[in-house]
Amino acid sequence: MTVSKFLFTQLTNDTRFEGASVHTEALFGIISSIKVNKMKDTIQKIFKSRITAFVLLSVMILLQLFNITNVIVNEKQGYHSDEIFSFGLANNFYQPFIQTDYIYSKTDEFKNVNEWVSGDVLRNYVTVQENQRFRYDSVWYNQTNDRHPPFYYAVMHTICSFFPNEFNVWFGYAINFICFIITQIFLYLIGEKLLQSRAASLMMCLAWGFSTAAVNMTVFIRMYSMLVMWTVIWIYLHSKLSLDDHMPSKKMLAALVCITFLGALTQHMFLLIAFITAVVFCIRYLVKKKWKIFWAYGFSVLGGTLLSAAVFPATISHFLTEENEGGMNLFFKQINITFNYFTKEVLALSTNRFSLYLIILLTVLIAAVILSLPILFLFRKNEKLQTYLSDKKQRIRQIPGQIKSFSIQKVLHHIRTYHIMPLIMVLCILTLAAIVSYKMTFFDMGYIDRYLFIVFPMVMMVTAMLIKWIFSRFKYRNAASAVVLGLLALNIILHPWCDYTFIADDSIKDLKSLTKDSSCIVVEANLGECWLINTLVIDMYDVKNLFVTDYDDDKNLEKEICSIDNNEKLYVMISKDAIITADNDFNKEIDFYRNLSVSKTMEKKGTYTIFQREYHVYELNPGVSETKK
Repeated sequence: MTVSKFLFTQLTNDTRFEGASVHTEALFGIISSIKVNKMKDTIQKIFKSRITAFVLLSVMILLQLFNITNVIVNEKQGYHSDEIFSFGLANNFYQPFIQTDYIYSKTDEFKNVNEWVSGDVLRNYVTVQENQRFRYDSVWYNQTNDRHPPFYYAVMHTICSFFPNEFNVWFGYAINFICFIITQIFLYLIGEKLLQSRAASLMMCLAWGFSTAAVNMTVFIRMYSMLVMWTVIWIYLHSKLSLDDHMPSKKMLAALVCITFLGALTQHMFLLIAFITAVVFCIRYLVKKKWKIFWAYGFSVLGGTLLSAAVFPATISHFLTEENEGGMNLFFKQINITFNYFTKEVLALSTNRFSLYLIILLTVLIAAVILSLPILFLFRKNEKLQTYLSDKKQRIRQIPGQIKSFSIQKVLHHIRTYHIMPLIMVLCILTLAAIVSYKMTFFDMGYIDRYLFIVFPMVMMVTAMLIKWIFSRFKYRNAASAVVLGLLALNIILHPWCDYTFIADDSIKDLKSLTKDSSCIVVEANLGECWLINTLVIDMYDVKNLFVTDYDDDKNLEKEICSIDNNEKLYVMISKDAIITADNDFNKEIDFYRNLSVSKTMEKKGTYTIFQREYHVYELNPGVSETKK
């Protein structure tokens, strides 16, 4: 019976509605076409619609961008040195760094150190000058002498070229935001193919977008958000290829060439992911005897790689340059740190929290077993239950025989028939973790996660696919997977964390305003630390003059300070590391400045932290000292 017919029957049987029976009959006649089952089907169609999924995804992305913006505006205080390098390498004209022309320089090659430098040198490092707009030859030169490909910096330079002589950190955040949006879209599309559930795909995107990993790489003004975007698109293309054994279309082959080319020109690590993926796919095509597909696919990936090397030949020399080789003595310690990054930043599962969840899960399972035993006993003669248990026993008995019959032929059969994307992603995760742990010495470093950003989305995808596999034999497997992924997303949302905020409890809140149009002396611990002049740029590009020196050389400053106008402000910034270098005899260092013949008074203004280096800031008033008259 339809809803309208039931209501009409009840109303027409009531004498109070006799006068309105004609009208009610006409009204319910119109509604009578709507049935309960049809309404249910309509609702299901709405929520299963791809349009609805994309609307929900759009709302989700907006909320996640709002969350990231809140971190940038209300939590982030300082900047990593690499973030400043992003602007400098893109915009500084034919000089990658302020203190040198090469990243692999020796200390005796320093420039702009132990001499007065105009504040314009700092400002010009991060901005594009009017006559240097769209000079991509400079970008290529800077990146040749750095250790990264130029595409990201070319995009940054393009944006900054529209705003000559202006600096704004949002030029960098704009790139990251766009890459974040595109990454989320393709992550959802991957979920549709690999998870085969729109609800589970949306929950995976919800978990990823609020994760510490996603927030860190979007807040960090560097090429990694763009790198992750190309990598996720690369995984999406191969997810489509893995589900289709036919010859790829020309559009697909062109897309492979383009993504390989752009990914390789964004970060060298992309080539590692591309190599692992290409090797597995080529083996698969050879095993399946898909010779034409093998050659078409192979030449597409190889073509994109060679094209990137032709556009940026320095790629070869970058690969041959050794850096921070750690070796096996630190490998196992560092591999543990690496996997902790995977669980903490991607899944928000710290060791303590994971142990708590494991205890809860075991408690629930034990309780379920205890409660199910009497139920199984009561229904022990039920035919369906007996059939189910008999089937499970039979499967368990077959396991030894399956192990004995294991052979190369079966391995090849699995390669031909099983989905290989989980294998590829696991190989990429393990290989990158092993290489980073072996090549780098980072156990006492911070921010090492930036070397792992490229595989963080894969960790999320593999986790989602593992959850889907666990529930693969359930009747409502899609719903169960979506619920578990939703709980994972809730855990991530309830445990927000961002590493790239550089929060410090400084007494000076605005160094830029304090030092504007003044002269500043910055004292580092030693000459090797004078590369930190690059990190001073954003906080000090409004100074009139800057003198960067080290603790041993600052004794020659008196003659340099004599050239400063007595009427202008002069500040001395002494790093905490320099104080330690002075055997903690900080008063001796201060007395040196106080007793200069050109010094009249010295007043401490407070402390300020730049890239985790604490500086003690003093105002030094030039003039003839009373004791020197």
